[in-house]
Amino acid sequence: ALVDGRPVVLNLKALLQHHIDHRRDVLTRRTRYELERARDRAHLLEGLKIALDNLDAVIKTIRESQDEKTAQERLQERFTLSERQSKAIVDMRLGRLTRLERNKVMEEYEEVIKRIAYLEDLLQHEAKIMLLIKDDLGDLKKKYGDARRTTLDFQGSVELNEEDLVPKEDVVVTLTHRGYVKRVPATTYRPQRRGGKGILGAARVESDFVEHLAIASTHSDMLFFTNHGSVFRLRVHEIPDVNRQAKGLPAANLIDIDPKDKITAVIGITDWAEDRYLVMVTKQGTIKKTPARLYSQVRRNGLIAINLTEGDELNWVKLSSGGDELIIATTDGKAVRFSEKQVRPMGRDTTGVRGITLRKDALVAGFDIVRNDAHLLVVSAKGYGKLTPLAEYPAHSRGGQGVYTMAVTDRTGPLVGMRVVVNPEEEQLIVISEGGQVIRTPIENIRVAGRQTQGVIIMRLDEGDTVATIAGVGGTEEAEE
Repeated sequence: ALVDGRPVVLNLKALLQHHIDHRRDVLTRRTRYELERARDRAHLLEGLKIALDNLDAVIKTIRESQDEKTAQERLQERFTLSERQSKAIVDMRLGRLTRLERNKVMEEYEEVIKRIAYLEDLLQHEAKIMLLIKDDLGDLKKKYGDARRTTLDFQGSVELNEEDLVPKEDVVVTLTHRGYVKRVPATTYRPQRRGGKGILGAARVESDFVEHLAIASTHSDMLFFTNHGSVFRLRVHEIPDVNRQAKGLPAANLIDIDPKDKITAVIGITDWAEDRYLVMVTKQGTIKKTPARLYSQVRRNGLIAINLTEGDELNWVKLSSGGDELIIATTDGKAVRFSEKQVRPMGRDTTGVRGITLRKDALVAGFDIVRNDAHLLVVSAKGYGKLTPLAEYPAHSRGGQGVYTMAVTDRTGPLVGMRVVVNPEEEQLIVISEGGQVIRTPIENIRVAGRQTQGVIIMRLDEGDTVATIAGVGGTEEAEE
């Protein structure tokens, strides 16, 4: 507790004594303030009583005076009034002064005098102030007091689980393209400087990079979604805590994931609130929204997150508020923006509804949640990319084909990746090709262009090679030791 501005460790008795001392100080200061106000009021009432006893003379004096100041001085001299009393009388309209009832003034005066006597007596006797404190505590007890709801069982044993021994702290969970997962303290990272290296603190192997990054608490849950529609849950403290140079452990060592499956989304959840949803999108354009709480009891061996039709895959999952705006882009360069409210909530073991209508041979290339004043980043198979303000994408109905987001040609190849970028100057883009080539570039270096344009070359590819996937990382770099 703070005592006179200093932190002090107190036992229960000392804590109660400091509270009583504080209440006594508050009541004493309040009583002194009320006493000052009461004395001031009594003084004014005494002046009004004199004025009423000599009403005709007072009115005559005021009317015969040239101004208010002269009237005040004459009243003070003739009726032995103070400056404050005379000012109160002069400030009062004559009509109001004549309508004052002497009995009411006297009654109020007597009440004020009694109040003054009570307050003076209270200040002279500390015991009476303590009785007031006691009465106040009694009132609080009547209003808020109830029976103790917990019992202390000194006979029973105390059971602790593993999580009780884990300090609650913020951490960064990363999953690499090759499926290695780890957690490191959030203090390992600091905001990215413009032009900084942006190293994410993982020992790299060829063609591997951080594909998913989430900030969570060690007492939070982490959901892992696979391309075949399964979901797995881990407590964050169950993810290995390793140094920043280590690559971590294969996720397959922690969850019972099928070797043929690939983790396509990682979601950290601290609060399983009623108004939080998981929005899923498949490569064939199906969208599904499910209350997040339905996944709060997922087992280590996983559950079905979405029923997929033959040949379809779950590639994107986002945590939403239920009232966001969503955008889906396709490989043939179309994108549709619509309100999340157009997607009704469904149960866990369901398929979903049409999110976007695909043209022949087209597939979904990306899905994200729209943010205010953000840009849409798109990248094509032959290394072309651009940024386009999201303000250029009008809202449409769910299930439509949308509008052009990129002029897809033989030169650009199909669209392969899309993501919403909030702070281009603080984020970086990772592009990996089918041949294993990897580049990392600041997003702020990518040109801003309109929807129906090809963009510029982001990655120069060897002949026959194409872009396989993209990933974005925020503006963080390792803290210096």
